[in-house]
Amino acid sequence: METNTAVYSHLDVDEYAKQFKEFHQTKAGVKGIVDSGAIRIPRIFIHPPENRPKSTLDGTIDTCPPVPIIDFEGVRRFHEQTHEVKEEWYSDDETRMVRLCRNPFSTERRPARWPGTLVLLAAQQLEKEQVPQVCREAIIEYTKCVMRFKETVSELLSEALGLSGDCLTETECMDSATLSCHYYPPCPEPELTWGVSTHTDPNFLTFLLQDDVAGLQVLYQDQWVDVPTTPGALALNLGGLMHARLYD
Repeated sequence: METNTAVYSHLDVDEYAKQFKEFHQTKAGVKGIVDSGAIRIPRIFIHPPENRPKSTLDGTIDTCPPVPIIDFEGVRRFHEQTHEVKEEWYSDDETRMVRLCRNPFSTERRPARWPGTLVLLAAQQLEKEQVPQVCREAIIEYTKCVMRFKETVSELLSEALGLSGDCLTETECMDSATLSCHYYPPCPEPELTWGVSTHTDPNFLTFLLQDDVAGLQVLYQDQWVDVPTTPGALALNLGGLMHARLYD
């Protein structure tokens, strides 16, 4: 669950809410900010100094464990389109099967985050016409690969946990896949804001497709450490639902 970060002190609640609403009404997202040529990020994106990103790539943490990765390819073509082309996909309706979220992790009470996200619910069940044409082929093929891959991962994780190979499969918690296609355009002031803030995944299992930009961190021995990046790789994260099904 995301931490409840207070509104940054230089904006009162009403002014923050006003600017947050204005940002959403543009329907252009953070990509629109970058395309406008802005050299500074809007104030709603600025986090308190104590909550800003810190890297461990400088070697101050030398106990980071190895993070297994699996090679895979991905695409970003949808997010590189113009605002006018993408506007039809924009929606705040969380039940819509395919939608573009401009700032999915923010509210009018918290500093905004930097990503734009294309969300596809139950991606393995979608008809091809429901998927944006520019990334349709890639999304459909990627989903097929993920659904096949999760069978192997399910068996390996079951055995690693000392369970029978079909244990996680029998929970039926991995029968559906939600794709969250995050996009982080270059930020003019990355030291002041977050892509995604501190949280745990509530789902069963997350496959995170990486690119060549660092930023993912994990909590290890009460310290946040950087996960090494390998373009086209998958990082696997066990979610809260898996923990609940196995241990609660």
